[in-house]
Amino acid sequence: MVNKSVEIGLSSKGRLRIIRELEISNSPLSLYMLERRTGLRRKSIRSDIAALLSVNWIIEVKGRVTKYELNRQNHDLMVIVRALREINYIE
Repeated sequence: MVNKSVEIGLSSKGRLRIIRELEISNSPLSLYMLERRTGLRRKSIRSDIAALLSVNWIIEVKGRVTKYELNRQNHDLMVIVRALREINYIE
């Protein structure tokens, strides 16, 4: 059976950049910080965030400003993060 969450989660360079930035960050990041760190437009980030939320790869951290972090309980995502580290996409 094909794992559709992997297709959704990895279907754009923006999603890869978001995953990378959330992994190397020591704390959750806002849309503004993701925009600055990834170089992506806010509209693209919103779309990518929605897709990553839909497959449960990231978690919303509610507060005065909504922030996002990786869902470290998601096994598929953690396998992908390890692979991205091994190929030096995430340092």
